[in-house]
Amino acid sequence: MNNYLATKKQSTSYDSLFRLFQRFCHRHGFSRQRPTKNKVKQADLAEAQSDFAAEFYREYIAYDKECVYNVDETGIYYGMPPRYIW
Repeated sequence: MNNYLATKKQSTSYDSLFRLFQRFCHRHGFSRQRPTKNKVKQADLAEAQSDFAAEFYREYIAYDKECVYNVDETGIYYGMPPRYIW
């Protein structure tokens, strides 16, 4: 990110980076949503979950389970001793 920002003018670096992130999100299907007080019906949630599961399965069926990492909040540790112990 620092390398990217270094190639941009100071006045436009934030806007350029923001557009880069927007394009990345659009390309990979991320959406921007706002929290709402409206409740969604349980059937709609179950349908969305099953649709996502089917799409995920179709997309990633070719990969072995050993190749898929859960990285939502999981750190990956390599086979090397740590420099610091926290």
